[in-house]
Amino acid sequence: MRSRTTWYILTPTLAVSGLLLAVGMSGAWYVHRVNRDVSHSLHEVLAEAHLSARLVLEIRDLRVRLQRYVSDGDGSHLDDAETLLNALREKLAGDDPMRARLQSFRQRFDAFRQADPDRDAARQLASVLTDELLTPAEQLLDQRQDMATHTSSQNQELADRIGTGLLLLGVCGAVAGVLIGFGMARGVHRSLVEISVPVRDIAGQLNEVVGPIKVSSNTDLSELDGALRVLADKTADVVKRLQESQRETLRSEQLAAVGQLAAGLAHELRNPLMAVKLIIQTATEQPDASLSPRDLVVIEDEVTRLEKMLQTFLDFARPPQPEKHATDLRELVQHTVGLVSPRALQQNVQLWYTAPDDEVSIEADASQMRQVFLNLLFNALDALPGGGNIWLEISDSGAEWVLVRVADDGPGVPADVAPRIFEPFVSTKMTGIGLGLSISRRIVESHGGRIQLRNRADGGAEFTLRLPRQSARPAATLAAHQQQD
Repeated sequence: MRSRTTWYILTPTLAVSGLLLAVGMSGAWYVHRVNRDVSHSLHEVLAEAHLSARLVLEIRDLRVRLQRYVSDGDGSHLDDAETLLNALREKLAGDDPMRARLQSFRQRFDAFRQADPDRDAARQLASVLTDELLTPAEQLLDQRQDMATHTSSQNQELADRIGTGLLLLGVCGAVAGVLIGFGMARGVHRSLVEISVPVRDIAGQLNEVVGPIKVSSNTDLSELDGALRVLADKTADVVKRLQESQRETLRSEQLAAVGQLAAGLAHELRNPLMAVKLIIQTATEQPDASLSPRDLVVIEDEVTRLEKMLQTFLDFARPPQPEKHATDLRELVQHTVGLVSPRALQQNVQLWYTAPDDEVSIEADASQMRQVFLNLLFNALDALPGGGNIWLEISDSGAEWVLVRVADDGPGVPADVAPRIFEPFVSTKMTGIGLGLSISRRIVESHGGRIQLRNRADGGAEFTLRLPRQSARPAATLAAHQQQD
């Protein structure tokens, strides 16, 4: 519940925070890219403007050299002019628009130097310099200065847009925070209302058990916490009463089980005791009468029957602890089948026994497990008074469990009795005590196994025992693990 509540609160916050983070990162990336482009463009424009300004200055210097030559006729001024022309040609790039003009003027200048230079020709050359180089250079400088001014204005507009965007982002973040807080407050309030409804319902139900409980109708968190604490205390009282009631119910069930056991014991002991009593009374009523051999046989049979019933009740009341040893399940079952075979022949019942070829070893108390198999086989024989088939199969798949199936083709177990067949004093036989299967299940479970019943589709009952295999050579397994380590 804590995890769901935490995610319920964090999900919208994380969503809006992630959205704002994405917007901020996208805006930062966009601003960085635009600023980089603008800065690069501005740098190029300024560099070109600076170059144009130096070009204008050097062309003016070149014109001054020519004008001085016109004034005084000193040839050194022409040498300086030629030096300036060479420097200008080296500074101008191949794609500069002034390079072609400079190249044309250089040809005129070279022709002027090769001819007999006079002042009139120098004056004309200075005029050509002004028209073809200086004026276009000044125009180019003005254009590049205008471009620099325009680029600077764009940069300023970008800065203004960035400031506006950051302001809007801050405002939107604040508004989103307010909206999220309001939504979370409404959601928490709705959750408190939804919780308060079952709390009041539970309080109303507990009023009938532990007395009146006061629960505030407010949906404040502190009020709800107090109400839950009160409910927890009252619920603890209810649980305590329930435990006491369960203990009383258990005592009643135990007393009922003792009464049922006593009634069953009295019922089962009455018949053999009555037979013995009648024989003894008959002998005592006749002074010269003595017990015949037949009477002694009847008394012995009834006493043996009493001993068996008493032993059965003792096994049910105080089951002995199993003394487990390594046992071959095949030999144990085969010996049990040998004990049952004479009676099976008398009833014309065919026993079908199937077992693996290899040894099937389990940890078991052989005598107790033999009692289980005898009980199952005798029950199967009781279900086939007119003959039939009994199948006994041991399945060993090499896994941790061994399966033993005991099935017959008799009438099966009635549907109303099958779910309770392993309960004490439940039997499908008129003279049965109903403890054999209950004891059998107890023995199987004490061996760590399980026993189940199902009615076969083609008739008859099938009991399945699932028994744990014996751990195969634990010492050897341990040694193998040590070698691997």
